[in-house]
This record gives sequence, C-alpha cells and structure tokens, in this order.
Amino acid sequence: MLTLNCGVHGNCMRFASPLNVTKSELDEGLAIVETALKQL
Repeated sequence: MLTLNCGVHGNCMRFASPLNVTKSELDEGLAIVETALKQL
C-alpha cells in the first residue's frame, strides 16, 4: 500500500492499494496506519 499527499494544500492522505489486495492485507496496512496516527 502506498500513501500519497494530495489536495490543494497537500494536507490530505490518499491510499493507493493494488487491485488484487486481500482483506487481510488491507487490515494489516490499516492497522499500521492507525498505530502511526496514534503515536502522533
């Protein structure tokens, strides 16, 4: 999963996952993002 800055001011986050991603892979990636955001 890639995360990219987007939006006019670069203040949004875009998730770019492959089309053949599994639910368990998405859950794992989102758990990593959630952990990172909690640490902020």
